[in-house]
Amino acid sequence: MKTYLIIVLFVAACLLAVSTPAIAHHGTGISYDLSKLVSVKGVVVKFALSNPHSQLYFDVTDDKGNVEHWSAEMNAPTNLERAGYSRRQMLNRRPGTPEGSRSEVARRHRGWKMGRRYFCCEHCRFR
Repeated sequence: MKTYLIIVLFVAACLLAVSTPAIAHHGTGISYDLSKLVSVKGVVVKFALSNPHSQLYFDVTDDKGNVEHWSAEMNAPTNLERAGYSRRQMLNRRPGTPEGSRSEVARRHRGWKMGRRYFCCEHCRFR
């Protein structure tokens, strides 16, 4: 009986240890400021439809005429397809206005990470 209890506790501890990183990965509230919605007008440069998160790369021209490079993390391809997005729709330097939450991590680094502004578009609209 004691051996059985030890085995059950060991298996339960292993399952808990494996599930914790999966839960931590999906904590968008840690990486992105979900309380503020950011809306920027830009032109799509590249759309990477890939697992686990698709990426949307677009250029935004500021008031002074400078071009800023932005990157938006989006949902998985299957979720995007269900929402009506397709690779063909997002390409060809199409102008649009993505809305999403700005990256908290990038903000701590003066809003830039590898020369790109980051924000989360997992629950965003692209008009």
